[in-house]
Amino acid sequence: METHRNKPNSPNTGTPRARACSTRQESEKVLEARLRKEIEKRGGLALKLSAQLHRGLPDRLILLPGGRPHFVEMKSTGKKPTKLQIHCHQELRDLGFSVWVVDSSEKLDDLLLIIDFEDLEMI
Repeated sequence: METHRNKPNSPNTGTPRARACSTRQESEKVLEARLRKEIEKRGGLALKLSAQLHRGLPDRLILLPGGRPHFVEMKSTGKKPTKLQIHCHQELRDLGFSVWVVDSSEKLDDLLLIIDFEDLEMI
């Protein structure tokens, strides 16, 4: 008789139904590559920031035409910023900068919509 670690109907079996109900996991690397590509298509730069400059800085500084900067913290799906990152993000916001945390394609799409909306306002 065959033994199974998971019961046939448990959510850990990887059945199509279980996979469809779970949130799609996306890596920071994949999201970051898409961000760079999308920003370049819009004529901007997505500069990689170094933690050596200031601990807790977001991963990317987005520079868009018209002098519009955005800081972006990239995370794999389900990951959250550290306390130090949250503190740094608040410091930047207090100075008037926008800071985004992107951990999914949906959040990246939201950021891109805001950027595109800003472009429309400039016309």
